[in-house]
Amino acid sequence: MRGSSGCNISTRLLFMLMLSVLTFSLFSQDRKISGVINEYKSVTAIGPGLNNITLADVNNIVAGDTVLLIQMKGAIILEAGGFREPVGVPGSYEFLIVQSVDLGTRVVVFTNPILNNYDIKGLVQLVTVPSYTSATVKGTLTCQPWDSISKTGGVLTMIVGRTLSLNANIDVAGKGFFGGAIPPIASAGICSSDPGYDNFNYPVSFTNSGFKGESPVIRVWIDFTNIPSINPNYSKGKGKSYTGGGGGNGKYSGGGGGASFYSTGGSGGFEPNPACASPNSGGVGGRKVNADLELEGKLLLGSGGGGSTYESAPTASAGGKGGGIIIILCEILKGKGKVITADGAQPSTTASGNAGAGGGGGGGSIALYQQSFSTPLDSSLLTISAKGGKGGNTSNNFGEGGGGGGGFILTNNPINPGNVTKPTAGGLGGSRSPSGSGAAGTAGIDLTTFAPTLNGFLFNSIKSEITGNLIDSICSNVPFGTILGTKPVGGVEGTGYHYEWQYSTLANPTDPDYIPAAGVNNLQDYSPGILTVTTWFRRVVTDNGTPLPLTDKSTPVKIIVQQAITGNLIGKDTTICYNQNPLPLVPLNAGPSNGSSLNYYIYK
Repeated sequence: MRGSSGCNISTRLLFMLMLSVLTFSLFSQDRKISGVINEYKSVTAIGPGLNNITLADVNNIVAGDTVLLIQMKGAIILEAGGFREPVGVPGSYEFLIVQSVDLGTRVVVFTNPILNNYDIKGLVQLVTVPSYTSATVKGTLTCQPWDSISKTGGVLTMIVGRTLSLNANIDVAGKGFFGGAIPPIASAGICSSDPGYDNFNYPVSFTNSGFKGESPVIRVWIDFTNIPSINPNYSKGKGKSYTGGGGGNGKYSGGGGGASFYSTGGSGGFEPNPACASPNSGGVGGRKVNADLELEGKLLLGSGGGGSTYESAPTASAGGKGGGIIIILCEILKGKGKVITADGAQPSTTASGNAGAGGGGGGGSIALYQQSFSTPLDSSLLTISAKGGKGGNTSNNFGEGGGGGGGFILTNNPINPGNVTKPTAGGLGGSRSPSGSGAAGTAGIDLTTFAPTLNGFLFNSIKSEITGNLIDSICSNVPFGTILGTKPVGGVEGTGYHYEWQYSTLANPTDPDYIPAAGVNNLQDYSPGILTVTTWFRRVVTDNGTPLPLTDKSTPVKIIVQQAITGNLIGKDTTICYNQNPLPLVPLNAGPSNGSSLNYYIYK
């Protein structure tokens, strides 16, 4: 060592500080996220071309953005609440890439033609999709609640190329379709056994019944010449609104529970006896969707529970809201004991006085694509929940709410570490004095068949095996390890995707600067071997689509190659790089034997 002992210590500490700053700058690609990360735009027109839409506004939408196109409603039902036919395809979605945005006409053009059959009468929205290399949820992550006025919200979505870590929950519970509202006018409280007071449907002006819960329904089929809107003449009554719970009729019976894709809502509680000589049940619970083949496998908001009525002051409870929609793609998911939830909501208040309670909201939809859960076991602990909401309670002897149906969880079946639970239970019926009659909702379902619809790109992400990110460092003339690539998703897999690894040594290379990499460059992963200069590597994946296959180019990994450094005052004055000097070395940070991941050393 040169200089005094104190100088050596100071120099060494300064050098270590410089290395720690460099290491932080190289590996700080993990994004800390919380709150609402998506933006929502109502679609006002689709076409006239096959690859464009018109939005209500295009603020903060730019070329190159990844977006989600999704239809929120579009069901036509029969008067009794059963499904008749769809308008467009409710619950259909796809991820797209924006090619251009016209600020004047508000037309957004995509790089590829739209795949699905959407209809704006079914309320179609565009949702921005943030893409992260890696991300950590630092505070509760949620979505904008569904808003039937702006026709937007209710969806949380993102793409994480590497690892998604949960230091807080992901929560869209109660962000879906609205429960039946508390009526603005009191009811006469006439028992539903009286003629004309126990119908499936009533208009908004009828005061002796609660509002139905919101659902994907837009119209009611009477006959081929008469298909009116659900509002205002079919807004109330005990009949279900497809998946939405029916409202409580008569002398304050309870609202029915909202339903979901594979579940039914519970019926609301009866009118009191002997106040009504022949007390009838409350609102009918919403029906399940999966029996209707046109909508099989789609992603829908949980439907709202039906509401009830009251005598004087508005002491009834509104129906609970349904759960929202979550769509996430990532490579590795670290649950860390947290919860991903799209539960339906329980009515927020207890009905009191002469009033009934609302039904619970139906569970929403959660679609997760990942290639593995994290290890060790404790970091993979996770609950993925889409339960139905409990029916509303009453502090009297009037009708309690029915429970909401359980939701829909869809994954791609990575190896389950055993401590990942997926509850989809239906909500219980509410309570009343002395005993309740409101029914529970049925359970939802957990399927493992999720294959996200990516239009115009593939899930094609690569990383250094050592750093787990898009940047690494190695000493000159030392063999580098492996660059790992995700298993692609999207396009037409056919007999398998086709790979080509490419490289460039030009600073900040553009697309034409890449050429095929040396060695075996047609596998999912790639080993570069010995490097002498800083090099960028990327993976090009091609699917089996016809007549034109889809080609996707990954974001590159940058391998910084450290050359010999002269004038080094810490040790020998020609280098600080591992394997470039025969003298005994003391590691500042332990690293792998292949020299990767910033293996800096000082001399004894």
